[in-house]
Amino acid sequence: MARRRYEPEGHSAYQARINKVIAYIDANLSGDLSLEQLARVACFSEYHFHRLFRSLIGENLHEFIQRRRLETAARALHLNPKDRVIDVALEAGYEDPTSFFKAFRRYFGSSPSAWLKSAAKEWAESQLSRKSSLRAQNSKIDNVLDREIWQILKGTAKGQTSSGRVEIGDLPEYRVVYRRYVGRYGNPAITQMWGELMDWAHASGLLMEDSRFIGILHDDPSITAPEKCRYDACLIVDQNREPKDALSGRFRGGRYLMYDFVGTASDVDPAWDRVYNEFVVNSGCLVDN
Repeated sequence: MARRRYEPEGHSAYQARINKVIAYIDANLSGDLSLEQLARVACFSEYHFHRLFRSLIGENLHEFIQRRRLETAARALHLNPKDRVIDVALEAGYEDPTSFFKAFRRYFGSSPSAWLKSAAKEWAESQLSRKSSLRAQNSKIDNVLDREIWQILKGTAKGQTSSGRVEIGDLPEYRVVYRRYVGRYGNPAITQMWGELMDWAHASGLLMEDSRFIGILHDDPSITAPEKCRYDACLIVDQNREPKDALSGRFRGGRYLMYDFVGTASDVDPAWDRVYNEFVVNSGCLVDN
């Protein structure tokens, strides 16, 4: 059985605070990301915070911040090539262009200008090749869940087919309970994690035929190394509910491009490619970070 990389229940209080810090970092790459400020966000002492961060995330705080800044800048340059490099650097938290150029070359092996020309495509191909080499046979959700839970969920999927409909619209903020996986997207461990989330939800009386779920992919697998990609399996709950023994958070409301898709695991990557190649570039909108 594939090793699962989400947090055990006993660590949920610590993991929730660290996840809050990670969300803060991603939302404030150009802001104050000092140890003092992030320890305050986590409600830990500075002494304990950076040690807990490394223990739970597997990277020290400085390495994580630098990686997220560079990956965010690289993705912005790739998706919005008309943006000025200096503006992208500032948005990613680099006040000194020279420092940005050196850090970018050290991490990606190319300059930002070369990245715009061809290096981004070469990097993406190498990352996706790594993902493919790690690919295992996907397990099926009905082999993971108890029969009673599977019968409930089958009611939520009746009549689902792909319409191919694409629209841009607003989604509300949702309160969610979730589990987090870190590793290659497409790993059967994600299916296992969904199964255990549903087991917990069923035991807690939260799983209904009209239950709604959200899978959140925090990283671009064409830029972020497969072993560092983050995925949250989420169940939408009542705004005022405070579930015990579970991580809770909020799905950010706002304007989204929505593509109606139903298919197998092997169909997902081509569907994402179609979203970007056919719809995003012709939407008249710029993607955010």
